[in-house]
Amino acid sequence: SIAYAYTNHYMSVYSNEWCNYPSSQMHELGHNFGFDHSNEGTQDYGDQSGMMGSSYSEDEGPLMCFNAAKSWQTGWFNEKRVNMNIGGSEATDNCLETDITGQADYVAVDTTQTILVKMNRASSLGRDLFLMYNKKTGVNSGTAEGGNTVMVVEAGAEGTGYAESWLMGKLGAGQSQTFAGYLGDDRDLVITVLSIGDTAQVKIEFDGLCTNTIAPTPSPCENPNQKQVSVQIATDTYPAETSWTLKKVGSCAGQADLNLSSPTYSTANAVQAAFEQCVDKGQYEFTITDAYGDGMCCSYGAGSFQVFYGDRDVFEGQSSGDFGASFTGNFGECDVPASPPPTPAPVNSTPPPTPAPVNPPTSLPTTEPTNPPSPLPTNPPSPNPTAEPTNPPPTNAPTNPPTPLPSSPPSPAPTNPPVAVAAVDKYICTKNAPLPATICADGSLAGGSCSTANAPDGCGNGGKVCWWSSCPGDGGGPPPTPTPPPPSPPTGGCPVCAATGGPCCGTCVDGGKPSSRGCFE
Repeated sequence: SIAYAYTNHYMSVYSNEWCNYPSSQMHELGHNFGFDHSNEGTQDYGDQSGMMGSSYSEDEGPLMCFNAAKSWQTGWFNEKRVNMNIGGSEATDNCLETDITGQADYVAVDTTQTILVKMNRASSLGRDLFLMYNKKTGVNSGTAEGGNTVMVVEAGAEGTGYAESWLMGKLGAGQSQTFAGYLGDDRDLVITVLSIGDTAQVKIEFDGLCTNTIAPTPSPCENPNQKQVSVQIATDTYPAETSWTLKKVGSCAGQADLNLSSPTYSTANAVQAAFEQCVDKGQYEFTITDAYGDGMCCSYGAGSFQVFYGDRDVFEGQSSGDFGASFTGNFGECDVPASPPPTPAPVNSTPPPTPAPVNPPTSLPTTEPTNPPSPLPTNPPSPNPTAEPTNPPPTNAPTNPPTPLPSSPPSPAPTNPPVAVAAVDKYICTKNAPLPATICADGSLAGGSCSTANAPDGCGNGGKVCWWSSCPGDGGGPPPTPTPPPPSPPTGGCPVCAATGGPCCGTCVDGGKPSSRGCFE
């Protein structure tokens, strides 16, 4: 386990270096706040848009918040959220058309902002849906999934208690998602994203009850053959090391040459003003470079970049600042021109064709080729190498919260003193016989074997008698059973030394080997 915490409690515990990483800290503090994990499909911790998914071994990142269900549970946006009671009688219960603001753009004095939406239904019908605009900027600039999309998650406990959440949808501009039979009947709930920019224009409709529709935000480009390119940079501690270029590639019809470059960045650890320009629809190459060669993340800050072509984040999932010296990627497409109309038939009739020649054609050659063609190659072509992944897998997810500390006291220590071991002459007692190396009574080692013959007093508990022909003074066979001398009274509960018969307070080694003080077990 890399870390764990108790829910609704003050304690969180971290393993070694994981106490240094903000994502593991915020994940465990989330448990302290009463949050459960954020999942996707069948994958626990799979929702990487917020802090209750997997944690990352990064000193300064990633910069991201909690998902919509967890943010609703915090109560931080109570005055900027809408609770739709689906199927209810209020006007906003079954139809909502509004702009959704990203969490990082929260302004306390702006009463027009909407940040969270809950689509409530009876708990017997299933979990509720929660919606937010996962705008990738500011304190959320490092979100690892679904940046600049409208995120829809599902969670129980009415969004107010400890409950897992599941990521259900990531919607871009012009996309919609239908939740069939949302109230257990034939009526559907449909979420549509009309546009995405500084805010996300969203329409939520139940059973087709919306009568008015918000017009989509018009394109910022007046020329219908152009799209806007937007480059958004969040700098690290050394902003002047970051630069980028954008140039035309390919040969799309009507695409003008283009060779753009970045301004000089001077403000550290900040989201820079977006670079925006309308360009011809076509194919482009974007390259971002770090002069020092260590990227924009994560040793010296948590920088990142994003490139939008129209409403599409063209490098989603690849735009973290951890790219080393440079990153290059292509985007765009050529518009396919419409087919021209067919050429009209000529007014004048076509002249008759030239008559066929009188002479017959030249006869075919009679000689067949002498050499047969070369045989086809027998070996199939070598397969292309499998591309290696460019991004490492996320760090293993933390384990579930631990079982509370035990409440029962430990069992009391035994009250009877240990049984003393009898002193012997040429044999010892062992609980783990046969031994890999035998031990004489005087402490020296010898070769031999063990017997299950009658054990003398003091062995007990299934002990065995061992003897050796090569022990000092041994005549070559098992000695007669000696009469053990009476043991000296144990001192402080110590066992009796097998060699001397006196008390032995050294630690006996399991297996019959002598300790530093000659004690046998």
